[in-house]
Amino acid sequence: MKKLLMFLFSTFIFLCLNFFACSKNDDVESKAETPKKQPADAAKIIVDKIKTPIEKARAVKKVEEDRLKNIAEQ
Repeated sequence: MKKLLMFLFSTFIFLCLNFFACSKNDDVESKAETPKKQPADAAKIIVDKIKTPIEKARAVKKVEEDRLKNIAEQ
C-alpha cells in the first residue's frame, strides 16, 4: 500500500510539473515580436545619438552669431 501511494504521489507531481511547464505563456509571444521591433528601435536610437550633438552645435553657432551681430550693431 505504501508503494502504491508513493507511486501515485510521484505520478501526480510529475503530471503537475508537466502541465505547468507546457502551459501557454503570453510573455513568449511578446518576446518573439521584439526582434522585429529591435532594428527600428536601434536605428532610432543611433540617429538620435548622432543628431543631438549636431543640433547642439548648430544652436551654439546660432547663439554665437547672434552675439557677434549684437556686438557689431553697438
